[in-house]
Amino acid sequence: MAKKKFYAVKVGRNKGIYETWAECKEQVDGFPGAEYKSFSTIEEAENFIGSTDTLTKGDNGKSNVEIDAFINGIDESTLVAFVDGSYDASSQAYGYGVVLINKDKDIEKITGSDNDKDYVESRNVAGEIEGVKTAITHAVGKGYEKVVIFYDYEGIEKWATGSWNAKVATSKEYVHFIRDMERCIDIEFNKVKAHSGIEYNELADELAKKSLLRRGIKNSSDGCVTITGIDGEEFESIFELLKMNNEGLKVGKAGESKSSTNHILSLEKDKIVVTCFKKGTTTIQGKQSPLLEKLMILVVELLPSNGEVVEILNDYHDISIPQDDLTLRFNELLPNFDKNKTNLQKLINTLNQAVYNTMLKGERPDYSDLATPSLRANEYYLYKILQDRGIMQESSDKYGFGIFFKENTEGVYEIKQKHEDKLLSEEKTFINELYNFYYNNRHTLLHFDKEPKLTRVLKSMEEARSLIISNLELIDKYYTVF
Repeated sequence: MAKKKFYAVKVGRNKGIYETWAECKEQVDGFPGAEYKSFSTIEEAENFIGSTDTLTKGDNGKSNVEIDAFINGIDESTLVAFVDGSYDASSQAYGYGVVLINKDKDIEKITGSDNDKDYVESRNVAGEIEGVKTAITHAVGKGYEKVVIFYDYEGIEKWATGSWNAKVATSKEYVHFIRDMERCIDIEFNKVKAHSGIEYNELADELAKKSLLRRGIKNSSDGCVTITGIDGEEFESIFELLKMNNEGLKVGKAGESKSSTNHILSLEKDKIVVTCFKKGTTTIQGKQSPLLEKLMILVVELLPSNGEVVEILNDYHDISIPQDDLTLRFNELLPNFDKNKTNLQKLINTLNQAVYNTMLKGERPDYSDLATPSLRANEYYLYKILQDRGIMQESSDKYGFGIFFKENTEGVYEIKQKHEDKLLSEEKTFINELYNFYYNNRHTLLHFDKEPKLTRVLKSMEEARSLIISNLELIDKYYTVF
């Protein structure tokens, strides 16, 4: 079998690296002073021509102009993606870089890498395939109707269209993925020449190489979050919980392979793509929305440590709040919190998220979701008091909290008289205060009432912060009463 060659054109019509002699000949035939040479590795070819960063607009102006014109012609339903792959022989890892451009020419960058033994034999092709899959998944999660993939390895399109037969694990699963995703989004492919000075493709190539410096990590400037420590079965439990509390939520699978399963969650106009990898990591992609907020709240509760809570929330909100700052703020707002009484990581995560939300800044259409973690924590304390005092049986899930309280003539709820003898006076005052806070805020903020005027919205960061702090002060009081 003939060894693959790379043809490097140092001086010619278009400086670059080409995979066939015919392509190379087009650039040098009849060109005065042309300099070109063939190599057995792409690294040698790159060293011969020097950095492509030195290319001028004239070197490849036409291609870049044509691509700019193409992007100028798309509408808001279309996302353009440039993808490239890389491979590091020493670590036997492959990586990818993805550059995403929308109608407004906003640019997002995504990198990722892996060393799956079933795919690593495909080297940088495995990386480019993973880049394509990430771009398509991202587009679906963001609600686009069409994604246009610019690629440089011809198998990307030929496997997808069936022109080439998929013979190895990488390409077989890629074809399976494409068939599944074609039901969700229109996919178009456009080939570009490798290392030919096309601006966005060079950027994708640079990202692909950098991805191998952070093996196993995916990062995105637009809130793509990678989760570790929560397996696929736990995510399916989260989906079930979301469906129970959100009428109309649809959860479906959009492709399952040996290495991963894609879940698409949709509620009204909101859509999220959750990709659960068999090896234990999960990526979440989607537009900022109430559905995404609800999912993240449940995910954060299951994280194994406080450090991971901060890391995930920082990735999600695209900001950087140090762990030490969060710990300091936690101690300020919950000075009496006692782990000996409630050493439950799920609760600690929820409280950390509530405290974290008091440190956020910026603007958004609705701030109500920021209060959700603290209001959700109230349920833990209501259950604990009612169960510890023998008012509610631990195994009972037949009734909500309302069955234990009665509304008085002033519209305030009080623990029913038949339960009063099980509580000290101070405890009775506290549980009444806690339930009224819970009832008056959770029901009006987190549920849409049949009477719209009864549904509340937090309209500013200050309003949300004030409510959260009041809630945390009430929770802190629990540790002085019980």
